[in-house]
Amino acid sequence: MQGAALTLAAQLESEYADGPLPDLLVATDMLDLSALLAITRARFTEVPAVLYMHENQLTYPVAGAAGGMTSSARSTGIINLNSMAAADRVVFNSEFHRQSWFDALDEFLTRVPEPLGTDIVATTIARSQVVPVGIEVADLPLDPGPRRPLVVWNQRWEHDKNPGELVRLLIALAELSVDFEVALCGEQFGAPLPEFTEGISVLGDRVVHQGFLSRLEYAQLLGRARVVVSTAHHEFFGISVVEAVCAGAHPLLPNRLSYPEILGTEHRSRCLYDDFDDALARLRMLLASPDPTREVALAVAADLRGRFRWETVISDYDDVFAELAMCRD
Repeated sequence: MQGAALTLAAQLESEYADGPLPDLLVATDMLDLSALLAITRARFTEVPAVLYMHENQLTYPVAGAAGGMTSSARSTGIINLNSMAAADRVVFNSEFHRQSWFDALDEFLTRVPEPLGTDIVATTIARSQVVPVGIEVADLPLDPGPRRPLVVWNQRWEHDKNPGELVRLLIALAELSVDFEVALCGEQFGAPLPEFTEGISVLGDRVVHQGFLSRLEYAQLLGRARVVVSTAHHEFFGISVVEAVCAGAHPLLPNRLSYPEILGTEHRSRCLYDDFDDALARLRMLLASPDPTREVALAVAADLRGRFRWETVISDYDDVFAELAMCRD
């Protein structure tokens, strides 16, 4: 976030040294868009820019911060804010993300030593909207038949996804003598989380997979899973969960974050849990033999396939991009 603008500015200026300029620049939240536009102002002044907010640095839970904000989070949060101020349009991947950002920004601005501009929140809200991430569904199998009692967890092996709570839930389930297997197909970055790795060892041969998979293997695994579980502390959208649901896995998700929005009102009561005991009871029921909720899983899969597949949402992106490109003309 600190240095990418310099690298990308050099690439842009080289790519467009001669000939026509692009109709539009699209940047993500991990770039300092304000710095990029400043560095390239001699050439790109008239090119409109969209900032896509897949994450943000004010509300991302920092390990060990105990609910507070680190100096790094403050500085990168300012980068997000500067990028938004520089963008012609700001797009969030969910309404939950959009609202949580502006709520955090309001609170953050009360603690900065100097005012950053009285209209910054209002003007940024006016330029913002929600367009969800698209999902590739063509290679995700959707077999309507019964599934074996396989639980899949397909998120990053990091603290914000709360993997310790997951293994606690699965160990409690095993202690109830429930028949199930579990596939842990996320990716690990940095040092292993002890509460996660120790919990996996307790589960023993119930764990049928650990680690990263190729796309083909991943799609096939999702096509066999009965339940996809999340225990996350942090989720602005939930691509991997949506992928699993689109492949026919029944979602069991916390009643918070982006999950209620992603599921929609029709399916929330059957797919969201309130606390640990509720999650355990629901998971035990979902793994009963025969599968008692296959019809629900297929209905949720059809809904999410219809709403989030790239072939559907790409028209919303086209509308945003075309509107801004036309403004340039």
